[in-house]
Amino acid sequence: MAATKLLDARVFNSKVTSKNVTSTEKWLGYLLGPAGALLLNAVLATKGLC
Repeated sequence: MAATKLLDARVFNSKVTSKNVTSTEKWLGYLLGPAGALLLNAVLATKGLC
């Protein structure tokens, strides 16, 4: 029951409501998307060194 209340929090309400995508959103997706994938790959690769 506590997990349900946590998932109903405002921070998880990320549904897109606008019809158009702004240029800022496009640049964030273009730059941060690949950077996040590279960071995840680096973290998973260093896990095996321990």
